[in-house]
Amino acid sequence: MIADLGPVGFRYGSGCVVAGKTVLTAAHVIFDAVGVTIRDTHKRSYPAQVDAEFVGSPEGPAPDFALLQVDDLPGDGYPPLALGRAVRDSQTPVVIERCHAFGYPGFAETSEPRPARDSVHAVGVIAPLSKLSRGLLSMVVSLEPATLGPQSASARSGESPWSGMSGGPVVADERLLGMVVEHALAEGASTVTVLPLTALEADPDRPRWGPGVPHPAAWWRRLGAVDGPAHLQPVPAPSATHAADAPPPSAAPVTPPPRPSLAHAFVSRALVFAGAEHVTKKDLAATIRKHWAIAADRFFRRMGTESYPSESWAELRSWLRQFNDHRTDDVEGRIVLIDTYLTDPRLSHDHKLLRLLHWLDPDGPVVYRGRPITYGSLAQICLRRYVGGGRRDAELLEELARPHGRLLDTLAEFPTLDRLRGVRRSWHKALKKWRDADSTLWPPEVRDWAADVGPGALLAARLPPGHLAEIRPRLPAEAQPPDPSSAWYDHLLQAAGGRDTVLGRLAEAEWSAQARQEALTTAREREQRLRQERAAEQRRQTEERQRRERLRLAAEEEGERQRRVQLELEQRRLRRAEDEEGERQRETEWQAAETARLSAAIRALAVLRAFALGALWALFLIVAIWLSWWFTSYEFDAAQILSWLACIFSASALYRVVPCALRLGGAFRPRLRTPSTWLPPTRPALATAALLLVYGLIGGDSSSRSDSVKADSDLLRDRGLGAFLNYVSQNGSRSSFGDILIGLLALVVGAGCVWFGQHAGRTAARRWKETHAQQDAHRLTGPR
Repeated sequence: MIADLGPVGFRYGSGCVVAGKTVLTAAHVIFDAVGVTIRDTHKRSYPAQVDAEFVGSPEGPAPDFALLQVDDLPGDGYPPLALGRAVRDSQTPVVIERCHAFGYPGFAETSEPRPARDSVHAVGVIAPLSKLSRGLLSMVVSLEPATLGPQSASARSGESPWSGMSGGPVVADERLLGMVVEHALAEGASTVTVLPLTALEADPDRPRWGPGVPHPAAWWRRLGAVDGPAHLQPVPAPSATHAADAPPPSAAPVTPPPRPSLAHAFVSRALVFAGAEHVTKKDLAATIRKHWAIAADRFFRRMGTESYPSESWAELRSWLRQFNDHRTDDVEGRIVLIDTYLTDPRLSHDHKLLRLLHWLDPDGPVVYRGRPITYGSLAQICLRRYVGGGRRDAELLEELARPHGRLLDTLAEFPTLDRLRGVRRSWHKALKKWRDADSTLWPPEVRDWAADVGPGALLAARLPPGHLAEIRPRLPAEAQPPDPSSAWYDHLLQAAGGRDTVLGRLAEAEWSAQARQEALTTAREREQRLRQERAAEQRRQTEERQRRERLRLAAEEEGERQRRVQLELEQRRLRRAEDEEGERQRETEWQAAETARLSAAIRALAVLRAFALGALWALFLIVAIWLSWWFTSYEFDAAQILSWLACIFSASALYRVVPCALRLGGAFRPRLRTPSTWLPPTRPALATAALLLVYGLIGGDSSSRSDSVKADSDLLRDRGLGAFLNYVSQNGSRSSFGDILIGLLALVVGAGCVWFGQHAGRTAARRWKETHAQQDAHRLTGPR
């Protein structure tokens, strides 16, 4: 039972399957656990489900029981166990003998091949009247736990050697009485406390025994006891309990023999065993050789305790005490045998029986576990893999190889096996060196072979050579050293002591072919890897050459680009110098042109050009006016007024153009071939023409003369030039409202001519300024 306590660690306990897939254990084992796992005797793990309803209280008042559900158990689980209760109200005190407790205590922990706990079967007795006030049972076992080693987890935590036994079932008369819950150190190393199944329900007559569980009926159903407490059968059975009160059979009354007292202990009497009486040591030795398992079970498997020894052990000890004649018997050896070996809990039952056999008949055949032990049989056991040995050989070899076992020394005390003296120490030393060898390089199958064959081969090498030669033909034939060899094989052979040792020859026979094959494979792989590395190196060199070539080309391209950049920069510098020189030259030329342009003569000439331009604009209008007068029929005076209005337009334009020409100087130079330089602006000119046309249409017939004859072009053609001029020069005037309106219209048109003349002058001046600015910019910047 393994309870996972999270960061705290783990807690170990024991338990048993009571019915189906229900496991009974102690509540304090799984208390505060985040997960519970159970392992069977084959070390197979199964997860367990914990139901809080079926978990008691480790500290009370509910009993320290817990029921777990293990659904992954094979099949439908197990049939219900028979349940029992200890008889505690008999008129005659009784003792429940041959009680059995099973579990995994801390002292059964082993460290090889990895830390694990082996099962322990403890046999003892229960005195039902012990711990009566608390409702518990006290079991005294014949097994005294060994002192825990420093590597044990229980020893490091200061726990009892029985730690881990909690929850273990206690069985008597093939019925489950309860489970182990604690070990009180004050009661001795061989006394454990048992919690009986009767604690599930409260006893009204004994309230101090506890209140039981909250729902006992559900617990009894899961335990397979459908009738509840009535299902528990009394232990011991009533027939045994009241046997003393029953009358003896009338047909053949039997008087029980009195127990031997100290005065009768040395009387020579036979020991009855295996259906025969034994009065000599050799007789008993011969029977033990034939019935080894029965002898080990009867005398040593159930020895009881020092206070309550089993009947068989007491009988054997009493029989041995008869050999008390120091003249014929090894009295001191018998005392040492009983006090040192037969009562030593660290020795196995078979080892104790071997010790007994050595004292009974040291010169007789050596038998262990029912099989003869000779140098030849030991050799077969050591090399069982090659001579057809079985599981018993493996178990015996494992027992011989135990670090603290003395079985080999015991065998060496027999005269027929005296050449084994000192072998255990040298063998264990070699075995430790063999197991400590670094096997990480070995293949897994070689490590398995080394663990299986190594111990036996090392022991076989220390047996007499003659007996080893008897089984040599059955061993694998010698093999040639592998050529080439593998590193793990050389290391294996070195750890085995060389190829001349037994283990070395076996290793060579087993693994030389594989080592050679692996070495050849490794050599081929190495050669292939070397070829691949050479090819990779060639590719790398080729890539390096290509990279260098690319770098060279890139460097050349970069150099060419740098040269182009330098050339371009130089060209830019030259162009910039040329531009600066041209700019300075243009600046000089511009300054000279500006000086010439702004001279007084040039400015005066520019003003004259402006006046000429204004006269030209007026001339255009006047010519148009008189041409229209010639071809149309309107008054000569109106044509004169229109001409004066044209002059007003031209004069208003000159008001804007003359200052511009004065400022521009030589730049004010209208070109005859460029009409845009001397024609008036289109919009002002058209607007002025429209005004004049309006006046001509309205006031074309007005005149200042009193004569009613109209002075038009027709009159000129009729009278001639001289008569026409005399007529139009006559003095006289007329005044009418229409003439006043025409006069006002002339004023309005004149104002319009002034306005449009100003606009035309501004437009022309702005155009000349822009043209001059463009010319200056072109002159300063030069052609691009």
